[in-house]
Amino acid sequence: MDKEENKIVDGIADIGGSVAGALAGAGIGAAIAGPVGVAGGAIAGTAIEKIFQRIGKEIHEKFLSKAESRKIETVYSCAKEKIESNLKDGKALRNDGFFSKKMDDRSSSEEILEGTIFAAQREHEEKKFPYLANLYANINFDSTINRQMANQLIKIASDITYRQIVILYVIGTYQTNPQLVPKRRDRMFNGIQGYEKISIASEVFDLYRRSLVFSESAILDTSGFTPSLLKLAGNGALLYNLMELATMQFDKIAQDIVNLLSDNS
Repeated sequence: MDKEENKIVDGIADIGGSVAGALAGAGIGAAIAGPVGVAGGAIAGTAIEKIFQRIGKEIHEKFLSKAESRKIETVYSCAKEKIESNLKDGKALRNDGFFSKKMDDRSSSEEILEGTIFAAQREHEEKKFPYLANLYANINFDSTINRQMANQLIKIASDITYRQIVILYVIGTYQTNPQLVPKRRDRMFNGIQGYEKISIASEVFDLYRRSLVFSESAILDTSGFTPSLLKLAGNGALLYNLMELATMQFDKIAQDIVNLLSDNS
């Protein structure tokens, strides 16, 4: 299947947000690829090499717990690996000044990498790390994402739960590859039974309130939505594309979400 077939196209004009530059497809390893601060491989000689060296040096100079160091080094290395993968695939780094120093003596890319690293330092759901790394890495190749949008996306990705990321993946799958999942319920829920289902529904509602998920009919409460009307739009579509959620594994969490959305009882 063509990688571009997994791209979410945002056609909801009143939600806003470009989804250009989606980079779905390549997987990402989570292993630490050498000591932090050492840049090489495909990154060597590029505009981003010094940024990784500078941030890597700062990481080593900070007083961090072993757990914090492990989290930061994992995301740092995953992001570096993803950028190297993109470069080897022939993708070009953006050339719109994203790597140039600004008045605060930092480039946009450096600021966003630092934000991603700090998000990882505070994050307790380590399953999010490869997707945070994908987000940062792919922003460096997409000139439609400016500094402000990038900071917003990193903050959103930090704030939502791993299960909410999986919800975005599942809804995105319904939009791009509906043949892979059961048909969704086409009637509004009239109450939801069971703690697990209520918990998932509350996270769907939260994504709606954050404008990451759109519904063709307004959602007024946790159980007041029709699964078949849910779509990704705006920042939800951007996160799906830039975090490469199409590459996620269909696990038990995804199955529980599908069970709720396809419930016709």
